[in-house]
Amino acid sequence: MSDGATYRFDAEAFLPRAIYELIGRLRVADPIAAYKATQTRQPRKALAPDGGLLLLMADEAARGIAPACEDRHEYLARVLRVLIGGVFDGVVAPPDLFEELCLAQQIIRENGGQSFLDGRVAIGVLNADAGRLTPSAFNVARAKHLRCDGVWLRARIETEGDRAGEALAQVAQLIEEVNEHQAVIFLQPGRPEHFEGAPWEAAEAAGLLSTVSALGQTSIRTWLAVPAFDGVDRALRAVTLPTLATGFAPPGDDLSSLLHTARDTLASTPRLRGIALGSSILYRDDDPLAVAGALQAVLRGGAEIDTVLERMDQARGRRFDVISSLVEGKELKFEGGMSAASYV
Repeated sequence: MSDGATYRFDAEAFLPRAIYELIGRLRVADPIAAYKATQTRQPRKALAPDGGLLLLMADEAARGIAPACEDRHEYLARVLRVLIGGVFDGVVAPPDLFEELCLAQQIIRENGGQSFLDGRVAIGVLNADAGRLTPSAFNVARAKHLRCDGVWLRARIETEGDRAGEALAQVAQLIEEVNEHQAVIFLQPGRPEHFEGAPWEAAEAAGLLSTVSALGQTSIRTWLAVPAFDGVDRALRAVTLPTLATGFAPPGDDLSSLLHTARDTLASTPRLRGIALGSSILYRDDDPLAVAGALQAVLRGGAEIDTVLERMDQARGRRFDVISSLVEGKELKFEGGMSAASYV
């Protein structure tokens, strides 16, 4: 069994340069193509039909986190690798990446491939900066207009000073907007120091979660997101809202540690209904789809971790030509049979 340390993901081989560059040309020649591509996506009828969610967090580039922000082709290819594999329920993405994913799906579909966003969950990131709603972020109405199923909000909750109540009022207003548009909000709260890497403590977290879960006139469309810290099970005794675990097992940790942490965290409390992970899947020295598949097998399939690890060599690189085989030796098409060469 290989530990994946010798595996190197080849973005150019998985996502051919021709498709990636076509996305860029469409941005200039037909800017509305991105919007039209979002309108062809078929949303999932039920958010979590089996009661749980496995989501890919794809907003590291928007937050300026390396290496995601350094090479867009590489980042898009890694995200597509997971989503096309179909082992996760969906993706959490900012506007630009969501549009690129929809364009990629449209191009792949028109060249004989399969849809990978249809029937999946698409969550728009409201803010990259936990302290405020950035100008480049979705708003609730726009996210819903682009056929997203919901929004993700990082809420920096101040407890002292002039801004102590400002964030809570803003979050309450956003929850009301979500309810008006019949969307879902994933609320990731934290003190300012938490978003700077400070550790969480169970009693403080319980108070914070209790406060934010009470915001808005109804919480029927609210999910929470919390990091996987020691004592998260005790903190979640304070609420009944469904919750996702996020922000654990950095890429440097071995795969066994990631799988054990994910399994043990979710098993610690029935309040945790799944995970939302990004770099720990996308940027470890391994095949992103194989890692996502391992998580899915353990968390949803109940597979033994040792068995999953033993099968990783078979999973790595599987169906790696699912996109490249569509365009190899062929003329790339887009929209109604028009040659992609028309978009120069």
